[in-house]
Amino acid sequence: MEIDKAVAVNQKFMISLAFWSWLVDKGLLPDGSFIQPAPHILFVYDESGRNWLKKRVEKLKKLPAFAATEYTEDYETIKKWVPLLCSGRPKEGAEPIACSRHPDGTEVNYGLLTRNLAQTFTELGGEVSLLSTVTALKQQADKTWCIFWKSTLYADFYLVQVLKKFKFSLREHILVLSTLPHKKSL
Repeated sequence: MEIDKAVAVNQKFMISLAFWSWLVDKGLLPDGSFIQPAPHILFVYDESGRNWLKKRVEKLKKLPAFAATEYTEDYETIKKWVPLLCSGRPKEGAEPIACSRHPDGTEVNYGLLTRNLAQTFTELGGEVSLLSTVTALKQQADKTWCIFWKSTLYADFYLVQVLKKFKFSLREHILVLSTLPHKKSL
């Protein structure tokens, strides 16, 4: 039973939480309302799924970040945790089910987070380009940067090239790429 991916995802998410907290502390995000508590639930059915989840929880519970994880095969407990998964599912004679639950899970409203980040960036003088994907970033001999992007609105192969001077800086282990003058210290 491999748990490396779950551990890696958890570690990356914790780094994201620390970064978002830092942005709130620095006043670059208005608040942390985009993060809400929500239990983390895993649901499985059939005997092989149940065996897999039970082994997974046994391994994960040994780690501090996952110690509060609960496991159950009890229909009533699963119904209490996630009522919709039991709606229409018979209690007796049906395929085996199981569920794990970590009570300290988190729900992130990435739409609100993105709007807040874009608003802060534009208030600081930045420009947000929507409906496009950066495909390459190359430094030229004169130290300007050539940005290649593809429009996701007009055509599949529509490439645009823009030359701008950028400032790169490393602050608190965060790479900052901007055309903004660095007047305000982050």
